[in-house]
Amino acid sequence: MVAFQYPLLFTQESVQPGCFLRAKPIGVMQMLDQGERDDKIIAVHADDPEYKHFNDISELPKHRMVGRCHDCCAMDKIQHI
Repeated sequence: MVAFQYPLLFTQESVQPGCFLRAKPIGVMQMLDQGERDDKIIAVHADDPEYKHFNDISELPKHRMVGRCHDCCAMDKIQHI
């Protein structure tokens, strides 16, 4: 069984839990959680003027990825989609 995963979302806006917005997937982070594979979808807010033009994780400036992911991933595990 595959559980629903919330993406790691890049946006300028604060997002409240339970709200809906359009997101565009741009990559995947391979992670392990308690020994189990736990891949994370990386997405951008599709209507955010700061992020909507990104189509692949390689296009995001490194400092933005490091700022969001430093506690949860190794940068070499990010895959392009």
